[in-house]
Amino acid sequence: MVLVCLFIILFLIVASLILHETGHLLAAKLIGLPIERFTLGVGKPLFKKKIGGLDLAIAPLPFGASVTHKTEDIKKLKWGPHMLFLVSGCLMNFIFGYILILIALSHRDNPFILTSEYIINLLSGLMNNIILLFSGQLSIQSGNISEGFSNIAIAASSVSTDIFMQIKASMLIGGYMSIILGIGNLLPIPSLDGGQMITESLIRIGNRKGHNFRPVINKINNFCFLGMMIGMLFLFIFDLL
Repeated sequence: MVLVCLFIILFLIVASLILHETGHLLAAKLIGLPIERFTLGVGKPLFKKKIGGLDLAIAPLPFGASVTHKTEDIKKLKWGPHMLFLVSGCLMNFIFGYILILIALSHRDNPFILTSEYIINLLSGLMNNIILLFSGQLSIQSGNISEGFSNIAIAASSVSTDIFMQIKASMLIGGYMSIILGIGNLLPIPSLDGGQMITESLIRIGNRKGHNFRPVINKINNFCFLGMMIGMLFLFIFDLL
C-alpha cells in the first residue's frame, strides 16, 4: 500500500502543477489577456489542436503545464489585472489544497494518526533536504530526497488498515503539498510568481517617474536564473563524481 499512497501523492502534486497553470489561464480569460498556447506536460508537444480559440498542446512528460503569451500583451495590462494574472496560479493551489483537506477530513469514522503538525514536519524535512541539496550540503547519492517521499507515503499508509482511510490520508498530504506549492511560488525569487509581482511593480513605478527599469531588471533576472542553473549543474556534477 505504500506504493499506492506514493502514487496518489505524486499524482496530486502533478495535478497541483497543472491546476496552477490553469489558474493563470482562467485569469487571462477574465482580464482579456490573449493566450497563444496552453500546454499540458513538459517537452516538445506531441499533439496540437485549436479548441474554442485556444491552442491546446500535449507534451510527453506529464509533470505540469504552461501558459504562453506575448510580452507585448502583458505590457498593455494595468497593474491590478496583471497582479491578478500572476497570483491566480497560487490561488488555485490554495483552493485545490483546501478542497483536498476538506474531503480527507470529512465523514471519518476513525481519527487520523496524521496530525497537521506531523504532516508539516514531514514536508518541512523534505523541503529542507531539497534546500540542502541545492546548497551543496547534501549528496544525491545519500538518498535523502527519495527517502523523504518514501517516509511521507509510509506515514499515509500507516494511518489504518482500511484502504479508504489510506487514500484519504494521501489526499490530506496532497492538499498540504498543494498549499505549500502555492506559498513557494509567492516567494520573491526570479521566474517565480512572487518575483514577477515585485519586478513588474518596480517597472511600473519606474515608468511613472519616466525611467525604464525593464531592461535592467530583465538582465538581473536572467543573470540570477542563469546563476541558479549553473550552480545546480555543478552540484549535480560534483555529486556524480
